[in-house]
Amino acid sequence: MCSNKKIIILLVFLNQISFGGNFQKNCMECHTKTEQMGMFLERYEEKYGDEKGVKKAIFEYLKNPKKENSIMPNGFLKRFGVKVKTTLDEKTLKDEVDEYYKRYTMRGRLK
Repeated sequence: MCSNKKIIILLVFLNQISFGGNFQKNCMECHTKTEQMGMFLERYEEKYGDEKGVKKAIFEYLKNPKKENSIMPNGFLKRFGVKVKTTLDEKTLKDEVDEYYKRYTMRGRLK
């Protein structure tokens, strides 16, 4: 396993030990490239359509990440792997998915 991949996995793991419940700490410490966050959400919107479907898909993926339920292309998955399963409790995870959608949906970016 390459050292960058090990560092990413370690950072995700260490980040998820803390149950601070805030988006900046739970998500953005690892996902530092905010323009990519919008692109990820666009992929979810293309595949799942409405807000409810997108949020459900993200929530389910973070609880049980697999290549089969990822929206990322194979090249991305080969380079970075599948995300480590979240350790956030369901309420915190739901809140973070809601915040992510609010921040990065095209409607949110147009305000």
